[in-house]
Amino acid sequence: MTSFEHTSGISNFNVDYRGHAPPFNRPLTNIANIERNIVAKRNRRIAEDKAEDLLRMVLSDEQKMELVEHDHFHVHTEDGTRKYRIKRGKQHNILLLGADDKVVEELCVHLGESKGRIPVADHMAAQKLMVEANESHMRFMANIWRREGQTNYGLISRSRVTA
Repeated sequence: MTSFEHTSGISNFNVDYRGHAPPFNRPLTNIANIERNIVAKRNRRIAEDKAEDLLRMVLSDEQKMELVEHDHFHVHTEDGTRKYRIKRGKQHNILLLGADDKVVEELCVHLGESKGRIPVADHMAAQKLMVEANESHMRFMANIWRREGQTNYGLISRSRVTA
């Protein structure tokens, strides 16, 4: 391990750079980081475009129109007994609708530990498919907040999935 000795007018101390040159001797590192960021942003844009294409593939024509006009779409469960609204986003974007399309519950269901790397449209496509294919499992995975009236607002069910 190497260190760089720094001398000030008051005291001497060692700064450990863990085998690397001090920052002021590494101008090419900044250029490499900039290039890496440019490539990462381009790849992110490509992933987002592909995710939007996939979302449009799984939506009906009516759902596509809703998404364009209102930034959300509606999904019915497989048996047709419940109606959900999926808003653009990753968290707290699934709403269970009751009579007169009033929001009854707000659900938070997202794809694993994505740390922001999974595009929003991929989340929305997965959420739509979960509602249609297996609503009970989706609700089991969800954090659910009751939204009936101001006095009842609060978390009513936490996710029981630990992995």
